[in-house]
Amino acid sequence: MTPLYKFQLSTIFEGWKCECILTADSEERAKQMYYQKFSEGQFEMPYQEFVKFIQCKYLEHVDITQVFSKEKLFQKMCEQRKIPFAYMGMRVEVTGRMGTIVGSWKKNLYVVFDGNPDKFNCNPWWEIAYFDEDGNVVRDYRKGAYTLGVM
Repeated sequence: MTPLYKFQLSTIFEGWKCECILTADSEERAKQMYYQKFSEGQFEMPYQEFVKFIQCKYLEHVDITQVFSKEKLFQKMCEQRKIPFAYMGMRVEVTGRMGTIVGSWKKNLYVVFDGNPDKFNCNPWWEIAYFDEDGNVVRDYRKGAYTLGVM
């Protein structure tokens, strides 16, 4: 199943923003859907010209579980790296950026950071804090200035 994302689209014109939130599997598909909304009898502009006048901003995953890795491999990595408390869907902060654990790659975590649809490879012990469902810190391996709220 292809993961779905929410995008906020609008025109670049100040007086005519026409904001819209769409669900699509890619930024390009969201732009095409936005174009279809406009091209239904309202104006006749080629798609290649239209995309020059719109902004597309990623908002979030529709369902974060769509990008989860295989559970068995994730649990094996957690045992080997001595982080048995970690689970897919757990909130973490890595170098000051909040994200969600979505799986593992070899001996590291895959994390999707807030505001970014991509998965990032993160060391489970380097500059990371793990949070439970209530937002309480479970483990904290941070050492940088962002731990003090200085940034």
